Amino acid sequence: MPTTHLQPPDPLSIALSAIIRDGALDIHFQPLVEVERAQILGYEALTRGPADTPLHSPLVLFETAARCGRLIELEKLIVRRAAERFKALALPGLLFLNVTADTLLAARERVGALAQELRALGLPTSRIVVELTETRPIEDLVQLGGTLEALRANGFRIALDDLGEGFASLRRWIEMRPDFVKIDRHFIDGIAQEPLKQQFVRSIVEMAAT
Repeated sequence: MPTTHLQPPDPLSIALSAIIRDGALDIHFQPLVEVERAQILGYEALTRGPADTPLHSPLVLFETAARCGRLIELEKLIVRRAAERFKALALPGLLFLNVTADTLLAARERVGALAQELRALGLPTSRIVVELTETRPIEDLVQLGGTLEALRANGFRIALDDLGEGFASLRRWIEMRPDFVKIDRHFIDGIAQEPLKQQFVRSIVEMAAT
């Protein structure tokens, strides 16, 4: 008889399944400050896995979800949990939600339903900023454009994360025309001592004002 070789279960996959099944995610909110008015503009939702699991790190958590083909499932759960937590804490201003292009493309037909779910929580879509992260390449630019149009038609705002890093982000900025742009941290750290960084950020600010 042929020998059957069994692969041992992947501990990260098992841990991910438990997190998704139980909704066991820690959601934290980082304030975003409007400098000119010295007030909080809104909060960015940040996700961590349970502290006692190997998926506590968001980097490992999202990499594992992508490898297991469950990234969209995970991000849908995070959006719902973040909105519920944001409302429960009665935080002011806007809620910034990070999602990949994979999730945006999958959600194209559900934008209206998502808007209704948020309104049922007491969160109008005018307070929600969908923030596109560029950790993964965008395969279908035409379909992504359609999804962004659907989001805007339902009152959502759009942000582009980490401008200057990732997959053709400057081109993406021009194509998306987002409401908010976040400059990659590389160009901010040590900017006081780096004239080239100052020039880059100055150019971005000038472009954003046009």
